[in-house]
Amino acid sequence: MYKINAFIVIYLMFKSCFVTAQGGTIVDELIAENAEVVSRMVADGMNLSIPYEVEFIAVFPTEEAADQVAMLYVVDSKAGNKFKNIETRPGEEGEMELLLVKSMLVTAPGITEFEIQLIERAKMHGGYADGWGVLSE
Repeated sequence: MYKINAFIVIYLMFKSCFVTAQGGTIVDELIAENAEVVSRMVADGMNLSIPYEVEFIAVFPTEEAADQVAMLYVVDSKAGNKFKNIETRPGEEGEMELLLVKSMLVTAPGITEFEIQLIERAKMHGGYADGWGVLSE
């Protein structure tokens, strides 16, 4: 119950901040996209009642910017919001990537909530979130 309420609060806070050209919001689009992906995962037979290692990637113009955001997640991890991996690495086109790997249940609200935070943190340092994926066997 708490996660749903926290998600709704975050949704309402950011909904008005991210209006798209079509009149919707980025949050609405993220929720719809993530719900579609999660539905496909279920249709493909994935058991989403167990945690998976989920990769989130953000892209930054400089190593310094990527490192600054990585440090925010290191602090989060030390505070109890654990990550399997937090690393910066060179991207394919000279940019820097931040890779975050988190063990979590794969739900559209959970993924979207984390993506919103990553979008905000990346944006403050000239970067952008570049999607997520599930590490599965």
